[in-house]
Amino acid sequence: STRSLNMVQQQLAIMERVNREQEVRVVKLEGENSELKLRNQALEHEKQALKTGIEEAQEEVARLRESHSNMYQLLAEKDNQLDAFMADKQQQQQHQEASDAATMPGGTGGSG
Repeated sequence: STRSLNMVQQQLAIMERVNREQEVRVVKLEGENSELKLRNQALEHEKQALKTGIEEAQEEVARLRESHSNMYQLLAEKDNQLDAFMADKQQQQQHQEASDAATMPGGTGGSG
């Protein structure tokens, strides 16, 4: 019966050692888990910051598009005004030349 007692004590010692190893593993895994949670939190913050940055960039793009659209519209209006002004000037010049020709004797430019 001393032999069976020794066997039981040996098994108990093995079980205690395994139990201690498991406890060490649990502590180690809990530490890793905490670390991963912190890293995950940091990534969530980074993700949110990127999301905000993207939204702000999209708003800026929309503002720039609107601004460019307004500028092109303004340029087109100014271009049309310039065309109208030039056409008007040309018409005035033609009328002036016609009126000058009509008032000159013989219409030859007065050198005759």
